[in-house]
Amino acid sequence: MLARAIIDANRYMVLGTADAEGRPWVSPVWFAPGAGRQFLWVSAPDAAHSRNLAARPELSAVIFDSTVPAGAGQALYLAGTGAELDGDERAAAIERYSAHSLAHGGPAWSVEDVRAPARLRLYRAVAGEAWIERGDVRVWSKSIASGEAEMSHSLRNIEHHHFKYEGHRRPGDVHVHYFGAHSLSFGDGVALHDGDVMVIRFDGFGRALRNPVCIERPGEQLVTAPSLG
Repeated sequence: MLARAIIDANRYMVLGTADAEGRPWVSPVWFAPGAGRQFLWVSAPDAAHSRNLAARPELSAVIFDSTVPAGAGQALYLAGTGAELDGDERAAAIERYSAHSLAHGGPAWSVEDVRAPARLRLYRAVAGEAWIERGDVRVWSKSIASGEAEMSHSLRNIEHHHFKYEGHRRPGDVHVHYFGAHSLSFGDGVALHDGDVMVIRFDGFGRALRNPVCIERPGEQLVTAPSLG
């Protein structure tokens, strides 16, 4: 697979980020492949790209070999989101990063190396995108982040309101919750049309999820409201 060959053959990835005002910045980082199409790197939290991601998690990136002759270059492009890791995710990811570093002549890494008071932190990019198709035209698109940190409420709160119903507490049932995302077409002023297709894709999770839109238009009805007086 070409994408995997490009990832395996290269050590540096160029990150494209932007600050809160939208000013762009690009930075090369030494990366390690994560699970699926996720990418790990270590940076100082006060570096320009780290500050940008803290304010605006959307990113783009390209992995390529700059030493090949002109016209022979191949590259892997991705759009997604990036963030500093902590907790259990950081512990698991630094093991993967350390193993990749050792395999390519670098040092071993531990959690102590990427948390305070250490100078560096561990970051992860996840390639994900949502878009709306109208016929053959993509009328809106945005890189997306998901997970509890990107939702307006906690998973614990969702579990409470889900399992308070007896019908949701039957032994043997399996419950699957899909996390929300932080990017909304409505917030960008996009109105859905009948026949639009909403698409969500995260690299490493198989085919994109495609949701056709069907807008029901019932006949107009006169609505009366009784007076409370």
